[in-house]
Amino acid sequence: PNTESMNTCSFSTCYTRFNSAFTHTFPRRPINIKQDDKAVQIRVEGHLFYASIDQLSSLLKRHRYDSVLLDLSVVSYMDLSATEALAKDLQNRDTRETTFVIVLTSRKLLDHFQQRLEGMPVEFVYQPST
Repeated sequence: PNTESMNTCSFSTCYTRFNSAFTHTFPRRPINIKQDDKAVQIRVEGHLFYASIDQLSSLLKRHRYDSVLLDLSVVSYMDLSATEALAKDLQNRDTRETTFVIVLTSRKLLDHFQQRLEGMPVEFVYQPST
């Protein structure tokens, strides 16, 4: 292959190629939603990482509920960037009138979320995977 052309792109061109390769080739996450006027239950499946968290983030930003149950118990993998993005989304919400419950199977993720969301009205349910 011609390595010269691969190494001589401008920053913006290389960034665009790199970014589009990672953000436009991944399928959207299966998200199951049950809701009524005041509550929503969101169950996410599959892998969550920096290029796939946007669907969940968008959903959380769009809707306001009194109670949100975020079930991540069947998420098979969640990297630190997705964890940080989700924690930031929750921190940026007006949570005074919303109760969040997050269901996790990973002790590591539970510890991380508890640290990042300390002092917020968030409850955690830890269900170790069997």
